[in-house]
Amino acid sequence: MHLLQQERRVRLAKRGQFDSCDDLIATARFFCAALNRGCRIPCRQAKYVQICCAQAPLRKRERKRKRGADADAGADADADAGTCAFTVNAALRPVSGKWRVSRSTLDHTCTVQQCRSAMNSKSAVTVRDLAKDAAEVVAAEPNRRRGQSAQLAAKLAARGFGTVPEWKLHESLRRARHELIGDMDSIARLQRWLNALTAADAGPGRRAQSDTLAVLESQPARDGATPHYFRCFISPGPAVRLAKSGALKPYLTHDGTFCKHKFRAQRRVVKVDMGCVLTLVASDADGSLLPLAVGHCEGDTRDTWTWFFELCKRAFGPDSVILQEGVILSADGDKGGIGAAAECLPRAHRMYCLKHRQVRICACLWVCGWVWMGAVSFGVTLAVPPLPLAPTAQLVQVPTQLAHRCRRPRVRCFHPGRHCTN
Repeated sequence: MHLLQQERRVRLAKRGQFDSCDDLIATARFFCAALNRGCRIPCRQAKYVQICCAQAPLRKRERKRKRGADADAGADADADAGTCAFTVNAALRPVSGKWRVSRSTLDHTCTVQQCRSAMNSKSAVTVRDLAKDAAEVVAAEPNRRRGQSAQLAAKLAARGFGTVPEWKLHESLRRARHELIGDMDSIARLQRWLNALTAADAGPGRRAQSDTLAVLESQPARDGATPHYFRCFISPGPAVRLAKSGALKPYLTHDGTFCKHKFRAQRRVVKVDMGCVLTLVASDADGSLLPLAVGHCEGDTRDTWTWFFELCKRAFGPDSVILQEGVILSADGDKGGIGAAAECLPRAHRMYCLKHRQVRICACLWVCGWVWMGAVSFGVTLAVPPLPLAPTAQLVQVPTQLAHRCRRPRVRCFHPGRHCTN
């Protein structure tokens, strides 16, 4: 602590240089805080700054304005006699662009009680003074939220400063995080998170290269300066390695889920369309579901499904389960997904999910029932050709205990809560 105080004294001495005005003010505040004193800034301009003790009275012009223009010189002399001598004046050098101390008196002539009684809210260390230390803490671990305030407090204590209020620590960390990473609505923050997700798959003791594929696409704004979010694709590294190993069953399911949100504003319910989430799900040897890839885009169309399947092929490689001969790709009958799968995955056999087939059959039977009832009520005879019994007889001849040995896997129900499995 003594060495740090000596270093601050050397920097605040005459002809000392600082990179910015904030650095100069922060050094002066820390210097006074280590002596249980406070300081304030009576004058701060674009090229000049003055720092004095918190016990120092107002300037002469301010005193006259407060007391009156007819104040006698004796009262001013008595007030100046009790003034603390601590002062630091600095100016901006136009050539070097640095702040240089032109006048410096670093010895406090006031007592601790006098200075403490005269200190106000401006004399304490501000959030701006902690910006540099908070930026270093956030830059060390940008994805960590817990424990950063304790790290910042320990760092300030190591520099010889006392206790800082908790709200100032949180506010300085929030501002540093906003400047380095971006706010919650910034696309730069999402890109940084995806880069951290990719880097977490590779590292010391793991593997040299990451298998995680995270793609973020943006589109330019109208002003051409700020990009806007467009699409996002994530395929985690463990899923990619499992798809390349050949341990998955040759049966995949893809589907899209629409994201919608509604809220009440001005006595009206506003519905917001938040895009569509595309998923590709597989099953392992135990029959457990494994999400291979997930993507967020603007809708469930052929263009978006083509973009999604191309990124899946790029992530899994040519030897993965998605490009095997005879792999079964189950879907809900969406024309965009079926067309994109036929274009991007020509070797895959496409089939409908059993749940959607049941819905279609029930709809057809419901329509046929109403048609038959209408025909009976009007006395119309319907000529229905007989159904072929050969396929039905063949299905009946297959024993139940041998059903699991069929090459074509059985399909279970599929909806957003449950996925198709073998």
